[in-house]
Amino acid sequence: MKTNAIRGLFQSALLATAIVLVSYITFQAFYNLIAFKSLLPYADAYDFWQSVVHNLVPMVVLFSVNFVLVFKLNRLHHAVYKILVDVIISFSFLTLVNLAFLLYMRNTPSAHIDWAGTTFCNTFILMGIEMSFYISHYRKSLQQAEEYKRRILMYQYNALKAQVNPHFLFNSLNILYSLIGIDQTKSRQFVMSLSEMYRYIMTQQDHERTLLRDELRFLHSYVEVLEMRYYNQFRVRILGEELVKEQEIIPFTMQLLIENVTKHNVISQRHPLEVTIRITDTTVTVVNPIRPRSSTSSTGIGLRYITDLYKQYGKDFAYHDDGESFEATVPFLQ
Repeated sequence: MKTNAIRGLFQSALLATAIVLVSYITFQAFYNLIAFKSLLPYADAYDFWQSVVHNLVPMVVLFSVNFVLVFKLNRLHHAVYKILVDVIISFSFLTLVNLAFLLYMRNTPSAHIDWAGTTFCNTFILMGIEMSFYISHYRKSLQQAEEYKRRILMYQYNALKAQVNPHFLFNSLNILYSLIGIDQTKSRQFVMSLSEMYRYIMTQQDHERTLLRDELRFLHSYVEVLEMRYYNQFRVRILGEELVKEQEIIPFTMQLLIENVTKHNVISQRHPLEVTIRITDTTVTVVNPIRPRSSTSSTGIGLRYITDLYKQYGKDFAYHDDGESFEATVPFLQ
């Protein structure tokens, strides 16, 4: 790992050096042609190296400062504001460099600053770095988009697998088998809930967003199956259903949160569990008491999936554990 980091740092240093040298040669050639009508207007080798020192060193300083400014310091997201701030700070620093040079060369009568040349040089450097930044930012955005798509597909696959895996199906069939001989009405209700649940899974597995009311309809079926599985020791209370309109969320969000509750908490006759779902105009919140199972460890993968998926829409999925209760707040997508 350290070797890769050192190699990457070395490659970046080589690239930066090459950029500075190419920029210097290009700028100096243009400047010599414009100012002196010659590519090599130097009296001797000493004159040449003196010119290199007087021009290359400030260029290296300007390049370094502009690079740090554009890539590291200025965190503004709005492109116009960012470029405007970059320009103001960059040319303010250029002015300080020129004044520092004059101060350093104050005992040399012939020393002077070519303000037009240094301004052109700094503009050339800043434009190159800004272009590099936005090209890099664009490529990074494409990579993030591809990563989000991959995570969505993985999440949908996991959500589907969680419902059709043999363990879940085996438990469901056992419940159905035990109900058939006891209560035919509940048996029919169980079959209907199970079929509604699977129908929703099959229709939503390729969708990136769904209506909240459709998700809640699926949740009712899912909860009915869980209630029978836990012999009515598990309940879900929904508050604010009258506020449900055209809000959208990511499919299987509610199912995953309820599944998270049943996976990590004890549910029994001695310890019945009730989950509260509160719906507002902007969010839906799931709250449950914490009664941790001794044999279950939490990896937090499901919650990280939800967090990442909502982040791609610019939304913040939030959850909080105070030791007594767990609360997860899901933002609406519109």
